[in-house]
Amino acid sequence: MLSYQDALSRITDTPALGDVETVELDNAIGRILAEPVIAKVTQPPMNASAMDGYAVRFSDLADGTAFRVIGEAAAGHPFEGAIGSRECVRVFTGSVIPDGLDHVVIQEDVERDGDLVIVSETQDRARNIRHAGVDFSKGDVLIEAGLVIEPRFLSVCAAANLPTVKVLRRPRVAILANGDELVPPGRALKPGQIVASNGYSLRALIEAWGGEALDLGILPDDPD
Repeated sequence: MLSYQDALSRITDTPALGDVETVELDNAIGRILAEPVIAKVTQPPMNASAMDGYAVRFSDLADGTAFRVIGEAAAGHPFEGAIGSRECVRVFTGSVIPDGLDHVVIQEDVERDGDLVIVSETQDRARNIRHAGVDFSKGDVLIEAGLVIEPRFLSVCAAANLPTVKVLRRPRVAILANGDELVPPGRALKPGQIVASNGYSLRALIEAWGGEALDLGILPDDPD
């Protein structure tokens, strides 16, 4: 029979798992990162509108508040034409900001009549644009290795254009109950028998801690 201390030493002296596997993001929650998450793209990859409105050159506002709408840039459909002085492009949240424009006048701040818009509210500075790389840049370390993957990490990995992550293999822990007196729950108890109950909590704890529980059932009082 092992002493308590010997048994504890066998557990604590066991080397940490080093096996690595690749899992899809949908299966990554609760796993331990084996390597850092590094961005494969810049986010956002372009200057994008943060509001619905009209993209303009902020400097043009010094010469007047009237602009001619020369096109539209829906999200996912950039405007590629040339933009002259006092011209603007209709944009929406997520739209690519055309080259040379640096300010979005929100739609609530303009009055539109056909292709003419009048800025009706004072614009104190260029704003309402999410500039390329404001979240992170390609090559940035976003999540350090060794951390347990939380729900918020999944969106970060997806935004970094990573469909999978490398994680440590789950430790497999076998559980067995031992005793002639033990029976599974739900059976009629004979004299001297008790219900084997501890395994249920142990399995739940192992899985909550990130392990894989292997149920070996109930074994009799037989040394073999």
